[in-house]
Amino acid sequence: MATPELVFFDGKIVPYKEAKVGVLTHGLNYGTGTFGGIRGYWNNEEKQMFVFRPLDHYKRFIDSSKLLRMELPYTKESLTEVTLELIRKQNFRENIYIRPLAFYGDEIIGVRLHNLTPRLSIAAVPFERYIEQEEGAHVTISSWWRVEDNMIPARGKITGAYVNSALSKKLMRSFLDLTRQLS
Repeated sequence: MATPELVFFDGKIVPYKEAKVGVLTHGLNYGTGTFGGIRGYWNNEEKQMFVFRPLDHYKRFIDSSKLLRMELPYTKESLTEVTLELIRKQNFRENIYIRPLAFYGDEIIGVRLHNLTPRLSIAAVPFERYIEQEEGAHVTISSWWRVEDNMIPARGKITGAYVNSALSKKLMRSFLDLTRQLS
């Protein structure tokens, strides 16, 4: 997947290559970030992009950020407007995936949620399908369990908790690869 031309980063739309974080960034080291996933569907007949329920997605995004004691200076309406502006500037004419990300951007060592600075990015990229084969998808039960809500708030989209999903997906892929080899 190619990187986007532009992103919304720290309050303005900038070239993607200017949106940088350091390797000591708190959100990277401790998973102190939240994210969303929003789909945009290009309608070729109407020559218009339709973004799926952005206000609902951004409400969840803001609520997830609050779980990490992160106060963002945005409303669901202002995030929607920024997203639409970003999409317009990139002139997409295909289906897209929008990834808002809020994280603690301080470059420090030390686990905590106080005295930290939240940062925000929104990226949009062309994106047709989430999984390779949507029709006839194989489903399995993973040995990895979802993180309990009294450990990490599973109702929020907290970045650190999603390693659990990555492990489950890897296990499923390994199982499918083994099944293909045996057949």
